[in-house]
Amino acid sequence: MFSSNFSSCVLARHTGDVMFFENKCKLPIGISEDLADLAREITDKVEKDSKPTAEQVKEWDANKLLNWIKEHRSRLLKVNQLKKFEEADIDGATFLKHAGDKKFFHEECKLPIGTSEMLTDLAIEIVGLVQKGKSTEHAPLLFSLH
Repeated sequence: MFSSNFSSCVLARHTGDVMFFENKCKLPIGISEDLADLAREITDKVEKDSKPTAEQVKEWDANKLLNWIKEHRSRLLKVNQLKKFEEADIDGATFLKHAGDKKFFHEECKLPIGTSEMLTDLAIEIVGLVQKGKSTEHAPLLFSLH
């Protein structure tokens, strides 16, 4: 049906660009509009699902971090835990500083051990300290040195 080899990369590059699909790809206007809409949907999904970098998270205030966790890890914090996390006023830099430190989330923030484990894992994931066969017990020290 299509003469061009379409990929999500091409679609994302031409988000909402009906003219590209119509003129460059020589597709009918209806199909061009559909592809432009699909490109928009793919871009929105990728942006929503993508993990932020450690550098981005370090710049977040407590509200932005909490909102990101609620949006991307909605089952991580239950209502009463959300309140505790919010009261702890943990910004992005503090969150990442405690990657690998479940004791911080459990004892300092007064969160249940399971939630503390999941927050620790999320921070480790963002920092990028997960390595096969490597311990993450040293994660707070490593992160604070950079």
